[in-house]
Amino acid sequence: MEEVSADEVQDIIDDVSLKDDTPSSIANERDVFCVVSKPEKIGEGMNAYVIYNITTKDKAGVTCTIARRYSDFDWLHDILKMEHNI
Repeated sequence: MEEVSADEVQDIIDDVSLKDDTPSSIANERDVFCVVSKPEKIGEGMNAYVIYNITTKDKAGVTCTIARRYSDFDWLHDILKMEHNI
């Protein structure tokens, strides 16, 4: 995974346009753009875990950053597999 700075993440988020004004944009319009960055190991040994910063931007241009553990992504992956019969 390539490491990016907080400024680079903000530049990526700022450059994203979630609205496409072309007539066929309904199927292509995204509700939220998301960047996962800055993995950080917390703790040592058997008690260690990794957290990631997740920065989102919605259609209104509102951005939010929150930290989540790997286990949150693992849970999401399992749910998506069930919903899409993968």
